Amino acid sequence: MTQTQITKQVINALDQLGIPYMITGAIASSYYGKPRFTHDIDLVVHVKKESAPLIEKLFQDDFYVSSVGILDALNHRTMFNLIHHETGIKIDCWIIGPGKYDTTAFDRRKKVKIFDEDMYISAPEDVILSKLKWYTESGTDKHLDDISGIIEVQQGNLDIDYVKTWSNKLSVNDLLDRLLKIL
Repeated sequence: MTQTQITKQVINALDQLGIPYMITGAIASSYYGKPRFTHDIDLVVHVKKESAPLIEKLFQDDFYVSSVGILDALNHRTMFNLIHHETGIKIDCWIIGPGKYDTTAFDRRKKVKIFDEDMYISAPEDVILSKLKWYTESGTDKHLDDISGIIEVQQGNLDIDYVKTWSNKLSVNDLLDRLLKIL
């Protein structure tokens, strides 16, 4: 199976369970910006505790999944993994955060056609903001490259005021200002 097929399988299963999600990470930045290869699939999910055993049951034949891991992720507002048995492809399922920005970003997700199917994806402005946050935490240049690619490709289509407002609230405005001056 390919990463595309696995993404479709996971999204279809989440839809079947009625679990709201949005695609983030490299797939989202490639969709809005410049394509790049990624080893995993990143999703933000809105999961409830009672869904943990249902998720485990639905995915257990094809993926490593643990309802204990899902519950731990819910309790600590972190992530749980789905790991495809055959390929080893990993899906990072990030639990939606409790903050105002997290819920705002999730509410702004867009339904678009990816891999010939309708899927929910983070809005481009929120991909930029999440990449700014990840860069400040990790220092990994791929996040800056992703941001630059999105700004370059989406030039004129971005709500820069929204990005600037939230970058200030998220304390990543200095980094955003430096990037905007370079581009």
